[in-house]
Amino acid sequence: MRWKAAVQAIYIFGATLLTCSLLLEGIFIRLLLVPYLRESNFLPTHCIILDTYYPTNEMRRCDTRLPKLTSAFPCLVRQPYWCSIRPCHLRTARNAMIVRTFNWSLVRTHAFPCYLQDNVVILNKLWDLSTTSHALLWPVFTALLSVILIFLNWRFAGRRGWRQETNSP
Repeated sequence: MRWKAAVQAIYIFGATLLTCSLLLEGIFIRLLLVPYLRESNFLPTHCIILDTYYPTNEMRRCDTRLPKLTSAFPCLVRQPYWCSIRPCHLRTARNAMIVRTFNWSLVRTHAFPCYLQDNVVILNKLWDLSTTSHALLWPVFTALLSVILIFLNWRFAGRRGWRQETNSP
C-alpha cells in the first residue's frame, strides 16, 4: 500500500517538475532569448576596410555660416555617404591632408570595431551570454530530468500504483 502512494507521489512530482520547467522555459525564452537575439544587431562587430576613395575635388570650403559642412569625411557604413566633422582648417590643402591622414589611418588599421546598423550603439547589455545560457539550459535540464524520472517510474512500477484495489469480502 505504501509503495503505491510513493509511486503516485513520484508521478505527480515528475509531472509537476516537467510542467514548471516548460513554463519557465517559455517565460525565459520570451524575456531573455528574444531580446538577446534582437540585440545582436546592435552589438559591435569587426569590419575590414577593402578600399577607400575620396575625391579631392569635392572638398567643401570652410565657412562660418555652415559649421556642419566644414570638412567632408566619408562615413564608414555599408551604403557610403558623406559626412562632415569639425574642426575646419581655413586652407583647403590642410583639409585635404587631414582627410588623407584619416583615410591612411583607417587603411593601416585594416580591422576595426563597427556596428551593423548606422547610428546604433548599446553601451550596456542587460544580460550577457552566460546569464542567458544559464536561464535557458537549467529549465531544459530540469525538464529532461523529470522526463527520465517519469519514464523510470513507469518502467519499474508501471501502472500498478494507479490501480484501485477491489475490496472483496
